[in-house]
Amino acid sequence: MVTLLRDCFEDLFLAGKAFLRHLVSSAILIGSKRRLCKWVERWLLMSDVRKMLNEFLDGIPGLATTNADEVGAFMNLLGATYQDGACDVKTKELISVGIAVYNRCKYCIVYHVYKGYEAGATREEMIDAAMVAVAFGGGPSMAYSATLLRECLDEFEGDFA
Repeated sequence: MVTLLRDCFEDLFLAGKAFLRHLVSSAILIGSKRRLCKWVERWLLMSDVRKMLNEFLDGIPGLATTNADEVGAFMNLLGATYQDGACDVKTKELISVGIAVYNRCKYCIVYHVYKGYEAGATREEMIDAAMVAVAFGGGPSMAYSATLLRECLDEFEGDFA
């Protein structure tokens, strides 16, 4: 019974999101309701940001079932790289945020903003790192900084407050 109720609520939630996406994409919410439209867009993206993080984290073990050696080697590289050394982990995550923005890698931006907060980086430091990427990457890097990066910062900030 509990599973059935949970499934029903998940279906309603997804249907509601689909309807809101339709409203936004159809420009039904216009004029004085533009602020509501922006809020709906932000809400949809925020929930997608957390979903992206979970999909990435959950996807790695699945990939390891068929490619254990490659995934293991990659995880060992990450483990060795993201330790305190000449640069501390926080600094390495700030570098990673900048690289992710420069490369316009959505999953990388989501993951490294989360890990940046976890390592003690501030919102301002991560935006500053992204602005270095913008200096190299121009308009496309600015677009990702103004949208996805900002949404990730908003979504994950409360997790480490």
